[in-house]
Amino acid sequence: MVVSYIYDRPHQVILGRLAVTTMFIFLVIVLLIIADGFFVVSEMAIVSARKSKLQQLSDEGDTGAKIALSFSNRPNQFLPTTQLCMTLIGVLAGAIGGVI
Repeated sequence: MVVSYIYDRPHQVILGRLAVTTMFIFLVIVLLIIADGFFVVSEMAIVSARKSKLQQLSDEGDTGAKIALSFSNRPNQFLPTTQLCMTLIGVLAGAIGGVI
């Protein structure tokens, strides 16, 4: 990827043939941080949730509790997925942030 700066327009960065404003890049980084926060919160919610309470809510028909209970019963599938997503988002945010 070719990155060059336009000296007469310092608020824009050239990525290949695409001129991107730094505000757009900043917005993308903020959205990536929000997405990363979603995965962190979901991981902490599943890890810290009490299975007895999830089972009770699941028995009462709460579909969210059923999903959370299925995730907590299979942490070897859910936790690596959230870790992978958080890592990819961090790498992507770093790569995009390095352009500015």
